[in-house]
Amino acid sequence: MNLPLNSKIRIRILDYARKTTQLSVYDQYLENQYKYSKEEIELYQKNKFQLIFRHHYENNEIYRKFLKEQRFTNTAFTDIKEIPVITRDYFKNNPDNHMIKSFVHKTKYSGGSTGIPLTVHLSRESISNFWPGIWRAFNVCGVEPCDKIMMLAGPSLYNNRSFKRRIYDLVANFTVVSAFDLTPPVLLNAYNTLINNKIKAIYGYTSAVLVFLNYLEENNLKLNLKGIFTTSETFIPRVRQLARKYCNCDVIDTYGANDGGVSGFECNYHTGYHLNFERCLVEIVDHEIIITDLLNTASPFIRYKVGDFTSGDHIITDKCECGRVLFRIQSIAGRIHDFFPDINGNKIHSEFFNRVFDGDELIKQYQIKYFPDECIVNILCDKGTSLAHFQEKYMPVIGKRVKMPFKIVTNAEILSLSNGKVPIVINGAIS
Repeated sequence: MNLPLNSKIRIRILDYARKTTQLSVYDQYLENQYKYSKEEIELYQKNKFQLIFRHHYENNEIYRKFLKEQRFTNTAFTDIKEIPVITRDYFKNNPDNHMIKSFVHKTKYSGGSTGIPLTVHLSRESISNFWPGIWRAFNVCGVEPCDKIMMLAGPSLYNNRSFKRRIYDLVANFTVVSAFDLTPPVLLNAYNTLINNKIKAIYGYTSAVLVFLNYLEENNLKLNLKGIFTTSETFIPRVRQLARKYCNCDVIDTYGANDGGVSGFECNYHTGYHLNFERCLVEIVDHEIIITDLLNTASPFIRYKVGDFTSGDHIITDKCECGRVLFRIQSIAGRIHDFFPDINGNKIHSEFFNRVFDGDELIKQYQIKYFPDECIVNILCDKGTSLAHFQEKYMPVIGKRVKMPFKIVTNAEILSLSNGKVPIVINGAIS
């Protein structure tokens, strides 16, 4: 690995403070993405799955009890689909004893789309693989670990920044801007900071990145960045259009869930999300993503329903055009909360609207607000754009899929959740 000395020193400081092995793991991650055959990856994951299952079955009394309740007895299984699927309820119902305490290296809290914190206990090996998975995504655009990066962050990334966390940001070379307060003065300051501090990339919530890029467009401001990396929310195609025009760079959407160990990223071909086979085995069952943390000896995230969906129906195992051999999922269609039912009980997913509106440069952002008997499609656009234009263009298309009364409005308030994320689909009855 030909990392700059400055980056190596910073990672070693982080490893020393956290008692992790991120530097050596990242070295392997860069090599692995071009190295193995499909059969070698499948064999590695099969062996790792058997090891992690056996570890928790033999050492975790609560997990054994769960399997017994599910009437699972075949510990000599040959197909992992024989293993019962586990959900967040297992961890919430056993908050104090679902882990093997002697293997807990770090405890984190994941709110996810529900806003209800989930306690996630991670082993040393599992946490050591977390940032290398993200750094491998950064590498697509030539951004190295501990290069200067601006984070546009909500609570899961921002987290009120304690003194200890600020020291971490300093070592990791992060400049953090809260996604809660993206006012024009804050956005202008972020723009100037990017230039003056020679920051190479932006990493943050998709909606927060979009607000920043819209600000650049409105004020005709230009940047030269190596890349923009979006996370945590359903991707909005307009982000990529604006980034190429105003930041002279590509946008790499990323996907991750520390509860389950998955980390995925697009490459410059944008033909799916490359997965971290080293830490996580990913399955797709009826378009739902099921994951297993192969390295977490602390908690049994084994065949775990993380609550995410993909528009694809299988894992892509062919080598990508970029040369990476990492398995891929076609897309992240969103969380279970990105669905809403029409009056016939049909589930409408936000991905439908993504496809309908894709490529329309007049649409800056949109949000679907639904009620039991109506849904409202709110489109943000320039003030001079005619509402009739959107109604004539999209009412017939949407009406073929959405079997309930609906209307299109423009430039109404875009609603956000308490955790700072901006959902594409939101329940109007509780918003």
